[in-house]
Amino acid sequence: MHPVFRALASVLLLSAACAAQHPSFDVASIRPSPPGTRNKGMELLSPFTGGAPKGGLFSANAPLSVYIIFAYHITDSSQYRPLFASLPAWAQSGTYDIEARIDGTPDTDQVRAMVRSLLEERFKLATHLDTRPQPVYALVFDKPGHPGPQLHPHPVSSACTERPVGTSPAAIPTSAPAATCGTALYQHDGRLHVRMIDESIEQAAISIGGAAGFMGGMESRSVVNQTGLTGQFDLDIEFAPETPAGPGAPVESTGPTFEDALKSQLGLKLVKQTGTVSTLVVDHIEKPSEN
Repeated sequence: MHPVFRALASVLLLSAACAAQHPSFDVASIRPSPPGTRNKGMELLSPFTGGAPKGGLFSANAPLSVYIIFAYHITDSSQYRPLFASLPAWAQSGTYDIEARIDGTPDTDQVRAMVRSLLEERFKLATHLDTRPQPVYALVFDKPGHPGPQLHPHPVSSACTERPVGTSPAAIPTSAPAATCGTALYQHDGRLHVRMIDESIEQAAISIGGAAGFMGGMESRSVVNQTGLTGQFDLDIEFAPETPAGPGAPVESTGPTFEDALKSQLGLKLVKQTGTVSTLVVDHIEKPSEN
């Protein structure tokens, strides 16, 4: 083959490989949201349960930080504040309507990659990971080797039911949702429940850290699993939230504190330590290009 054609072939192959690694939406429209516009599509943008929408149309209205958290799969809530602080003022306060066509049936990771590509192309987003020692919690047994009564290995022979994409509630429900794989939050009898089915202990540590910081009356920190547990687990922790769990939540809550519930129900506790944490930092972002 002629050297020129060989070079062109190499470029085409490289371009195809890059396209495969960085999927993008077929067509996308981005508009600043009018003042007072209600957020929509938040269940698609959840870092835990988000995914491909039905019908091939990705449609959402959300703060820019929510799109970034979804696109980069940031499940550790302690990282939200430094990420938000690295955004310019207009990006902290602005919300955007994004509608995009999706070809085929991509999985959640592919949709995340599409949103990342959109942010990089239209918002000129550039980021880096900042890794440094930070205060963390270590998740450990309260009594070594003794899990609590509401923490069990998930039965290998029992396959859980997958939650249909796009069915996550927009607000915390006031009754127990259907038992599906993953994490569910609900409130009942003045208590907040965090239920996990067929999840790793690492994922449980992230959810426990989020509950501790948001409604458990504890500091917001990353959580490092030091239980030594491996495999998949089912757990259910219920406690009296320090702050209302959402619209319709009772003013007065009943039940144990988060720390007491963690010990008595799961046999675990959070211990303050210093650990190395990687945080996503925004280096550059611009207002989006015209549609």
